[in-house]
Amino acid sequence: MIGCKYWVCKVLNKIDVTEFTTDISPEAFKYCDKLTDINVSKKNTVYSSVDGYLLSKDKTELLIFPPGKANSKFTLLPPSIVKIGNYAFFDCTKLTNVTIPNKVTTIGERAFGLCKNLNTITFLCDKMINPNNINQSKNTMSFDDGSQAPEMFKNIDINVRKERLSEYSNNDFYKKFKSISPSFTEGYEEYIAVSANAVDMLSTKREDYTFVLPTSIKHGDKTYKVSLIGDYAFEGVSDKVKEVVVRKDVKYIGAKAFITSKDKTKLESTVKSVFFIESNPTKEMLSTTRFELDETGTNYSEFAPTTKVYVKQSALNNYKEKWTKKVYDKDTDTDKTSQFNFTSQIDYQIKDVKINHKYGTFAREFDVDLNIYSKEKNTARIGAFVAKLGEVKTGDGDYGHSTYHIRMSSVDVNGVGNHNYGYVPAYTGVLLKALDSETTPSDFYYAIGEDDAREYKITNNIMHGITVNPRNVSVAATDEVIYVMQGGIFKKAMSNSISLPIHKAYAKIEGVPAGSKVEFSFSDDNTTNAIVTIDAEEKNADNAYYNLNGQRVTNPQRGVFIKGGRKVIIK
Repeated sequence: MIGCKYWVCKVLNKIDVTEFTTDISPEAFKYCDKLTDINVSKKNTVYSSVDGYLLSKDKTELLIFPPGKANSKFTLLPPSIVKIGNYAFFDCTKLTNVTIPNKVTTIGERAFGLCKNLNTITFLCDKMINPNNINQSKNTMSFDDGSQAPEMFKNIDINVRKERLSEYSNNDFYKKFKSISPSFTEGYEEYIAVSANAVDMLSTKREDYTFVLPTSIKHGDKTYKVSLIGDYAFEGVSDKVKEVVVRKDVKYIGAKAFITSKDKTKLESTVKSVFFIESNPTKEMLSTTRFELDETGTNYSEFAPTTKVYVKQSALNNYKEKWTKKVYDKDTDTDKTSQFNFTSQIDYQIKDVKINHKYGTFAREFDVDLNIYSKEKNTARIGAFVAKLGEVKTGDGDYGHSTYHIRMSSVDVNGVGNHNYGYVPAYTGVLLKALDSETTPSDFYYAIGEDDAREYKITNNIMHGITVNPRNVSVAATDEVIYVMQGGIFKKAMSNSISLPIHKAYAKIEGVPAGSKVEFSFSDDNTTNAIVTIDAEEKNADNAYYNLNGQRVTNPQRGVFIKGGRKVIIK
C-alpha cells in the first residue's frame, strides 16, 4: 500500500510502482508539487499508467493526477479515460486549467475539490457530461459550491464545442460557472481555448498550397498562442493543401491530425509534406507517443504513410528518437518498436529545387540552407542573390552582349546567414546561381535553415518570392513591371495574364524597355567587365574587395579578388 507517507514530499518528481503494489491512496501524492511521472509496471494487475498519470488497469479511469504536470498553457488528460476518479485532482493548487477528453462521462467525488486556482476547463466531449454524473452531494461534491469550502464556480470559465453551446448554456448546473464560451473561428481555422493564453486548432477550411500554421491569434480582446493541433484537425481539408509548416510554438499534435480522409478507417492524406521548425522535439508532442496509443492495436498515426516529415538536419536524430513508437511485449517483458512506427518518413533533405540553366529563382515560407548539399558532398555550391545596388546598365554578361545588367549581391553581404551565401530567410525572393556548373545534380537537396533565431530583413530587394500559393497576375491590370525567368534569362512579362509558380521568385525592375533581356552581374570570371561598368560609376566602390562569386570580403587572404573593377592577386 502507498499511503500518506508521501504526502509532504516536496522533491519527489517520479515514482515507479511495482507489479506487487495493489493499493494506492488517492491522496498519496497530493502535496508532491514536483511529481510529474507515476510509472506503473506493465505486470501490475490493478493499475496502469500513461504519460505519468495513474490509471485503472483498463486505462478508463483517471485515479491520480501528478501535481507537477499542471501547465499554465494546457493540461491534457489521457484520451482513453471515461471517468475522472474520486479525488483525482483533490487540493491541487498548481492546477489552473484542464482539458477534458471526449470520452469522459463521469466526474467522481471531490475530483476537483480545493483546486482553488483552477480558472479554465475545456470540454472536448462529444456529448455534454450529464450533471447527474458529476457529484454534487454535500460532502462529496466534485466542485466546491461554497457551502464547505470557497466556491469554485465563480472563478472558472468553461470552453465547449460551438455545436454544444446551447446545450451547456441552458443547463442549470453549467450556468453556475463564470462563463461558457464556444469554440470560434478566426480566419479559416476553428479554435477552442484551453487556458487563458493558449488555443487548440480544431479544424481548418484553408486552401493554401502551403498552409503555415499561425503561431498566435487574437480573439476579442485576448491574444492566444496556437499551442495544439487537435485530433483529426485536417480531416476533410481541401486537396489544394499539399504542405503544412508547423512553427516552434506547437507543443502537441493530436491523433490522426494530418489525415485528410473523412473515412476514419483509412490512413490517407493529400498532404504531401509537413515541415517542423522546432529544434527540440519531445515525446509529448505527439498524441501517439505521449499516450501510447499504439497499445490499443489501432493506428492513430498523425501522418499518412505517404506524407514526408521534414525537420532540421541538426534535430533529425532527436526527432527519430523521441518519436519512435514502442509497444510492450509480454513475452520478453520489454518494449519493442511498434508496427505503426513512421520514423522512416522523417528526413531533412528537401528535394524540390532544380537549376537547368545556371540560374533559378526561389522563395520559401521558412529559412532555408541551400548549401547543405555542398557542405556534405563538396560540390554544387549555390549562391543566393538579392537587391538592386546600382542603376540598370548595358554591358556584357554570362549569356552574351547588349543586354541590361543589374549588380546583385549575395545574401551574406546583406547580413544574412552567418557568412553562408546560400542561406535564404523566410519569405525572401532570391535569384539563385549554380556556382560550380550549369545545372544542379539530380539528387540535389536543401534543408530547413538553422540560423532562424534571428530575423533577417533585406531592404531594396528587387526579387519577390511566391509563397503560400501560386500567383496569377494580370499584367494589364497591375502597375508592377514583372520579369520572369525563362531558360536562365529574365524577360519582361508581356502576356495579358501570367502564372507564377509557388516557391519561385520574380523581379520588379524599372527602366528597361519592353521585351528586353535582363541579366545580372555577379563578379565571377565571365562578368568582370560588368563589374567595371557598374562599380566605376558607384560612389562607394573605392576600396571594397569581392571574391569571384561577387561576395564582399572584409579581410581578404590568399587568392584572386576584384577591387575597383580589376582583378587583384593576393599571395
